[in-house]
Amino acid sequence: LIFIGGNLGNTAYGQRKKRNKTEEATPKKGGNKEKIDFLFIGASTEYVKGEVDAALNMYKEILKLDSKHHASMYNIGKLALEKGDYQTAEKYAKMALDENPENFWYYEQLADVYESQRKLKDAVSVLEQQVERFPEEENAWFDLGQLYIEQEDFPSAVRAYDELEQLIGLNQEVGFRK
Repeated sequence: LIFIGGNLGNTAYGQRKKRNKTEEATPKKGGNKEKIDFLFIGASTEYVKGEVDAALNMYKEILKLDSKHHASMYNIGKLALEKGDYQTAEKYAKMALDENPENFWYYEQLADVYESQRKLKDAVSVLEQQVERFPEEENAWFDLGQLYIEQEDFPSAVRAYDELEQLIGLNQEVGFRK
């Protein structure tokens, strides 16, 4: 059972001890892995509760303990994007992707950051890398085709949708877009 949030009990004088969010998510036993796991769960819980700043602080605390913790990089980028902080979102999305280029969602996030800034050529470049690494991912081909259309690169969009049809077969939606 993992306890995150609230107070853990009374002090010797019957008073509740005030604790900050990071303290609440810190395990009693030593070890960075345990602490990172507790912080990560705590940060995710804070995010679900709508406490975005507390979650951000906890993810950043994880990076102090493990500078290569790509899941925290990804989540910091995700939260920054939600807040409209595109510079931070781009920085952390790139860091996560550089640290773990085998994660499909890290490409997706970086492309979203670029698309949010209307940097469509950069977004296309990321999605092209994504479909090269994950050629069986239908959504990647669909998203790539959409971005080609936004750039009015219709021949490339048709090629992307042709690849998608190779994966899923003839499809009315894909045919309509071509």
